[in-house]
Amino acid sequence: MRCATRDHGVLLPDVLDREGVSAKQRRHRVQTGEWRRLPCGMLVIAGVPETFEMLATAALAAVSGSVLGHHSAGRVHGVEVDDRVVHVCVPPGSTGRCRGVAVHRSALDAIDVTRRRGFPVTTLERTLVDLGATLPPRQLSSVVEAALRDRLTTFDRVERVFSRVSRQGRPGTKRMRDVLVRLDGTPPTESELETMFLDLIVGAGLAIPQSQVTFDWAPGEAGRVDFWYEAARLVVELDGRRFHARLEAFERDRRRDQLALMNDQRPVRFTHHQISDSPDEVVEVVRSLLAKP
Repeated sequence: MRCATRDHGVLLPDVLDREGVSAKQRRHRVQTGEWRRLPCGMLVIAGVPETFEMLATAALAAVSGSVLGHHSAGRVHGVEVDDRVVHVCVPPGSTGRCRGVAVHRSALDAIDVTRRRGFPVTTLERTLVDLGATLPPRQLSSVVEAALRDRLTTFDRVERVFSRVSRQGRPGTKRMRDVLVRLDGTPPTESELETMFLDLIVGAGLAIPQSQVTFDWAPGEAGRVDFWYEAARLVVELDGRRFHARLEAFERDRRRDQLALMNDQRPVRFTHHQISDSPDEVVEVVRSLLAKP
Protein backbone atom coordinates (compact mmCIF):
# COMPACT_ATOMS: atom_id res chain seq x y z
CA MET A 1 0.00 0.00 0.00
CA ARG A 2 1.40 3.40 -1.02
CA CYS A 3 0.16 5.01 2.22
CA ALA A 4 2.40 2.68 4.25
CA THR A 5 5.47 4.03 2.48
CA ARG A 6 4.50 7.53 3.55
CA ASP A 7 4.02 6.28 7.13
CA HIS A 8 7.41 4.52 7.32
CA GLY A 9 5.91 1.10 6.64
CA VAL A 10 3.19 1.36 9.29
CA LEU A 11 -0.34 0.39 8.29
CA LEU A 12 -2.37 2.87 10.31
CA PRO A 13 -5.77 1.58 11.46
CA ASP A 14 -7.73 4.57 10.17
CA VAL A 15 -6.11 4.16 6.74
CA LEU A 16 -6.96 0.46 6.65
CA ASP A 17 -10.53 1.27 7.67
CA ARG A 18 -10.77 3.85 4.90
CA GLU A 19 -9.43 1.31 2.38
CA GLY A 20 -12.05 -1.19 3.53
CA VAL A 21 -9.56 -3.79 4.78
CA SER A 22 -11.50 -6.01 7.20
CA ALA A 23 -10.14 -7.57 10.39
CA LYS A 24 -10.27 -10.99 8.70
CA GLN A 25 -8.22 -9.74 5.77
CA ARG A 26 -5.66 -8.23 8.14
CA ARG A 27 -5.28 -11.53 10.01
CA HIS A 28 -4.89 -13.38 6.73
CA ARG A 29 -2.06 -11.10 5.56
CA VAL A 30 -0.28 -11.56 8.87
CA GLN A 31 -0.66 -15.34 8.61
CA THR A 32 0.73 -15.37 5.07
CA GLY A 33 3.71 -13.26 6.13
CA GLU A 34 2.80 -10.26 3.98
CA TRP A 35 2.30 -8.11 7.08
CA ARG A 36 3.56 -8.43 10.66
CA ARG A 37 2.45 -6.98 13.98
CA LEU A 38 4.68 -4.87 16.24
CA PRO A 39 4.60 -5.33 20.04
CA CYS A 40 2.48 -2.17 20.33
CA GLY A 41 -0.16 -3.80 18.12
CA MET A 42 0.37 -1.79 14.93
CA LEU A 43 0.66 -3.62 11.60
CA VAL A 44 3.63 -3.05 9.30
CA ILE A 45 4.67 -4.39 5.93
CA ALA A 46 6.94 -7.41 6.34
CA GLY A 47 10.44 -6.83 5.03
CA VAL A 48 10.45 -3.08 5.64
CA PRO A 49 13.45 -2.23 7.87
CA GLU A 50 12.50 -1.49 11.48
CA THR A 51 13.62 2.12 11.87
CA PHE A 52 13.14 4.68 14.63
CA GLU A 53 10.67 6.47 12.37
CA MET A 54 8.60 3.29 12.00
CA LEU A 55 8.51 2.62 15.73
CA ALA A 56 7.72 6.27 16.55
CA THR A 57 4.87 6.38 14.02
CA ALA A 58 3.45 3.14 15.42
CA ALA A 59 3.74 4.30 19.05
CA LEU A 60 1.98 7.59 18.37
CA ALA A 61 -0.83 5.74 16.60
CA ALA A 62 -1.12 3.16 19.39
CA VAL A 63 -1.26 5.67 22.27
CA SER A 64 -4.07 8.14 21.66
CA GLY A 65 -3.27 11.82 22.24
CA SER A 66 0.45 11.23 22.69
CA VAL A 67 3.52 13.18 21.55
CA LEU A 68 7.12 12.03 21.44
CA GLY A 69 8.99 12.96 24.61
CA HIS A 70 12.05 12.26 26.75
CA HIS A 71 14.66 10.07 24.96
CA SER A 72 12.71 9.92 21.69
CA ALA A 73 12.14 13.67 21.57
CA GLY A 74 15.84 14.19 22.25
CA ARG A 75 16.68 12.00 19.28
CA VAL A 76 14.34 13.99 17.02
CA HIS A 77 15.99 17.24 18.15
CA GLY A 78 19.47 15.92 17.45
CA VAL A 79 20.40 15.16 21.06
CA GLU A 80 21.74 11.63 21.24
CA VAL A 81 20.12 9.67 24.06
CA ASP A 82 20.57 5.94 23.52
CA ASP A 83 17.33 4.03 24.05
CA ARG A 84 15.60 1.58 21.72
CA VAL A 85 12.26 2.08 23.44
CA VAL A 86 10.01 4.85 22.06
CA HIS A 87 9.01 7.38 24.73
CA VAL A 88 5.73 9.29 24.50
CA CYS A 89 3.97 11.81 26.75
CA VAL A 90 0.25 11.81 27.49
CA PRO A 91 -1.88 14.08 29.73
CA PRO A 92 -2.17 13.26 33.44
CA GLY A 93 -4.99 10.85 34.13
CA SER A 94 -4.68 9.18 30.74
CA THR A 95 -5.09 5.43 30.86
CA GLY A 96 -3.08 4.85 27.70
CA ARG A 97 -0.66 1.93 27.96
CA CYS A 98 1.19 0.11 25.25
CA ARG A 99 3.54 -2.83 25.14
CA GLY A 100 7.02 -1.81 24.03
CA VAL A 101 6.36 1.93 24.52
CA ALA A 102 7.42 4.02 27.53
CA VAL A 103 4.40 6.18 28.42
CA HIS A 104 4.99 9.25 30.59
CA ARG A 105 2.07 11.18 32.09
CA SER A 106 2.87 14.87 32.15
CA ALA A 107 0.99 18.16 31.84
CA LEU A 108 2.09 19.91 28.64
CA ASP A 109 1.18 23.46 27.70
CA ALA A 110 0.74 24.34 24.03
CA ILE A 111 4.15 26.05 24.03
CA ASP A 112 5.77 22.76 25.13
CA VAL A 113 4.84 20.93 21.92
CA THR A 114 6.10 21.43 18.38
CA ARG A 115 6.50 19.40 15.16
CA ARG A 116 9.87 18.14 14.00
CA ARG A 117 10.57 15.71 11.16
CA GLY A 118 6.80 15.24 10.82
CA PHE A 119 6.27 14.15 14.45
CA PRO A 120 4.46 15.92 17.30
CA VAL A 121 7.21 16.26 19.90
CA THR A 122 8.04 18.16 23.07
CA THR A 123 10.25 21.20 22.47
CA LEU A 124 13.96 20.75 23.03
CA GLU A 125 13.90 22.81 26.21
CA ARG A 126 10.98 20.87 27.68
CA THR A 127 12.66 17.62 26.60
CA LEU A 128 15.86 18.48 28.47
CA VAL A 129 13.91 19.35 31.62
CA ASP A 130 11.87 16.12 31.38
CA LEU A 131 15.05 14.04 30.94
CA GLY A 132 15.93 15.02 34.51
CA ALA A 133 13.48 12.33 35.60
CA THR A 134 14.97 9.50 33.52
CA LEU A 135 18.71 10.11 33.06
CA PRO A 136 21.40 9.66 35.72
CA PRO A 137 23.08 12.94 36.80
CA ARG A 138 26.28 12.55 34.77
CA GLN A 139 24.47 11.67 31.55
CA LEU A 140 21.90 14.44 32.07
CA SER A 141 24.69 16.97 32.52
CA SER A 142 26.43 15.71 29.38
CA VAL A 143 23.23 15.93 27.30
CA VAL A 144 22.42 19.49 28.46
CA GLU A 145 26.01 20.62 27.90
CA ALA A 146 25.99 19.17 24.38
CA ALA A 147 22.75 20.98 23.49
CA LEU A 148 24.21 24.28 24.73
CA ARG A 149 27.61 23.71 23.13
CA ASP A 150 26.05 22.89 19.73
CA ARG A 151 23.84 25.98 20.04
CA LEU A 152 20.65 23.94 19.74
CA THR A 153 19.25 26.09 22.56
CA THR A 154 20.41 28.56 25.20
CA PHE A 155 20.77 28.37 28.96
CA ASP A 156 18.16 31.11 29.32
CA ARG A 157 15.52 29.18 27.37
CA VAL A 158 16.11 26.00 29.37
CA GLU A 159 16.00 27.98 32.60
CA ARG A 160 12.68 29.61 31.68
CA VAL A 161 11.05 26.25 31.02
CA PHE A 162 12.49 24.74 34.20
CA SER A 163 11.24 27.68 36.28
CA ARG A 164 7.77 27.32 34.76
CA VAL A 165 7.26 23.57 35.12
CA SER A 166 9.33 22.63 38.16
CA ARG A 167 7.50 22.05 41.39
CA GLN A 168 8.23 20.32 44.64
CA GLY A 169 7.97 16.59 44.23
CA ARG A 170 8.16 16.62 40.41
CA PRO A 171 10.44 13.75 39.33
CA GLY A 172 13.90 14.94 38.33
CA THR A 173 13.52 18.51 39.62
CA LYS A 174 16.49 18.39 42.00
CA ARG A 175 18.66 16.58 39.47
CA MET A 176 17.99 19.18 36.78
CA ARG A 177 18.41 22.06 39.23
CA ASP A 178 21.83 20.72 40.24
CA VAL A 179 22.89 20.57 36.58
CA LEU A 180 21.76 24.14 35.88
CA VAL A 181 23.46 25.44 39.01
CA ARG A 182 26.74 23.84 37.95
CA LEU A 183 26.49 25.12 34.36
CA ASP A 184 25.57 28.68 35.35
CA GLY A 185 29.21 29.74 35.60
CA THR A 186 30.41 33.05 36.97
CA PRO A 187 28.00 35.86 36.01
CA PRO A 188 29.26 39.33 35.07
CA THR A 189 29.17 42.12 37.63
CA GLU A 190 26.25 44.55 37.59
CA SER A 191 28.30 47.25 35.83
CA GLU A 192 29.66 44.75 33.27
CA LEU A 193 26.15 43.53 32.48
CA GLU A 194 24.88 47.10 32.05
CA THR A 195 27.78 47.85 29.70
CA MET A 196 27.02 44.71 27.67
CA PHE A 197 23.37 45.77 27.33
CA LEU A 198 24.21 49.34 26.32
CA ASP A 199 26.69 48.06 23.74
CA LEU A 200 23.88 46.00 22.18
CA ILE A 201 21.52 48.99 22.14
CA VAL A 202 24.09 51.34 20.61
CA GLY A 203 25.18 48.74 18.06
CA ALA A 204 21.56 48.26 16.97
CA GLY A 205 21.02 51.99 16.55
CA LEU A 206 18.32 52.15 19.24
CA ALA A 207 17.73 55.05 21.60
CA ILE A 208 19.80 55.01 24.78
CA PRO A 209 17.64 54.70 27.92
CA GLN A 210 18.01 56.48 31.24
CA SER A 211 19.86 54.39 33.81
CA GLN A 212 19.43 53.78 37.53
CA VAL A 213 16.04 55.51 37.71
CA THR A 214 14.16 55.44 41.03
CA PHE A 215 10.39 55.11 41.36
CA ASP A 216 8.33 55.40 44.52
CA TRP A 217 6.09 52.44 43.71
CA ALA A 218 5.20 51.01 47.07
CA PRO A 219 6.29 51.09 50.73
CA GLY A 220 9.10 48.64 51.37
CA GLU A 221 9.71 47.93 47.65
CA ALA A 222 12.96 49.16 46.13
CA GLY A 223 11.90 51.23 43.16
CA ARG A 224 15.26 51.62 41.40
CA VAL A 225 15.34 50.07 37.93
CA ASP A 226 18.31 49.43 35.67
CA PHE A 227 17.07 51.26 32.56
CA TRP A 228 13.99 53.26 31.62
CA TYR A 229 12.60 54.52 28.32
CA GLU A 230 10.39 57.34 29.53
CA ALA A 231 8.46 58.00 26.31
CA ALA A 232 7.74 54.29 25.80
CA ARG A 233 7.15 53.69 29.54
CA LEU A 234 9.47 50.71 29.20
CA VAL A 235 11.38 49.43 32.22
CA VAL A 236 14.38 47.17 31.49
CA GLU A 237 15.75 45.01 34.31
CA LEU A 238 19.01 43.05 33.97
CA ASP A 239 19.57 39.93 36.05
CA GLY A 240 23.17 38.93 36.70
CA ARG A 241 22.43 36.60 39.60
CA ARG A 242 23.36 32.96 39.62
CA PHE A 243 20.68 30.44 38.75
CA HIS A 244 19.83 29.42 42.33
CA ALA A 245 19.55 33.10 43.33
CA ARG A 246 17.17 33.79 40.45
CA LEU A 247 15.00 30.89 41.57
CA GLU A 248 14.91 32.18 45.14
CA ALA A 249 13.96 35.69 43.96
CA PHE A 250 11.34 34.53 41.44
CA GLU A 251 8.28 35.63 43.46
CA ARG A 252 9.84 38.97 44.41
CA ASP A 253 10.71 39.73 40.80
CA ARG A 254 7.15 38.95 39.69
CA ARG A 255 5.89 41.35 42.36
CA ARG A 256 8.15 44.12 41.08
CA ASP A 257 6.87 43.55 37.55
CA GLN A 258 3.28 43.69 38.76
CA LEU A 259 3.94 46.97 40.58
CA ALA A 260 5.45 48.41 37.42
CA LEU A 261 2.36 47.45 35.42
CA MET A 262 0.10 48.93 38.09
CA ASN A 263 1.99 52.20 37.66
CA ASP A 264 1.59 52.30 33.86
CA GLN A 265 5.05 50.93 33.07
CA ARG A 266 5.97 47.97 30.90
CA PRO A 267 8.65 45.75 32.52
CA VAL A 268 10.96 43.41 30.61
CA ARG A 269 13.75 41.29 32.09
CA PHE A 270 16.92 39.88 30.55
CA THR A 271 19.37 37.48 32.19
CA HIS A 272 23.11 37.62 31.60
CA HIS A 273 22.84 34.37 29.61
CA GLN A 274 20.29 35.93 27.28
CA ILE A 275 22.44 39.02 26.73
CA SER A 276 25.59 37.01 26.09
CA ASP A 277 24.11 34.01 24.23
CA SER A 278 21.14 35.54 22.41
CA PRO A 279 21.98 39.22 21.79
CA ASP A 280 19.88 39.43 18.61
CA GLU A 281 16.84 38.24 20.55
CA VAL A 282 17.39 40.94 23.20
CA VAL A 283 17.67 43.66 20.57
CA GLU A 284 14.55 42.42 18.77
CA VAL A 285 12.51 42.45 21.99
CA VAL A 286 13.57 46.01 22.87
CA ARG A 287 13.02 47.25 19.31
CA SER A 288 9.57 45.70 19.19
CA LEU A 289 8.51 47.17 22.55
CA LEU A 290 9.79 50.62 21.67
CA ALA A 291 7.78 50.52 18.45
CA LYS A 292 4.53 49.82 20.32
CA PRO A 293 2.75 52.78 21.95
